[in-house]
Amino acid sequence: MGVCHGEDVVYLFGVAHTKANADDYQMSKAMIGAWTSFAKSGNPGKLGTTEWTEAVTASDPFTTHMNLDSKNFEMIKFIFHETCDIFWKPKIFV
Repeated sequence: MGVCHGEDVVYLFGVAHTKANADDYQMSKAMIGAWTSFAKSGNPGKLGTTEWTEAVTASDPFTTHMNLDSKNFEMIKFIFHETCDIFWKPKIFV
């Protein structure tokens, strides 16, 4: 399902650096860079080669999310589509 709210804090404040493996260290560097860029410009920029775009735009109402995986950053869409459909459209109403 993913990580819980707030679990990014260890990566944002460099705590992961103290006991980091290579993946944790790369994730920490990427997250610190994205947050710093966002604070400076309002745009988190790229993680790896993937541009971190807005979650929702006027031209595309479907929410996109950044997959935070130090080996494969990517913007993904419809991540919760199946889960939300199951929740909001129970079988008895479909």
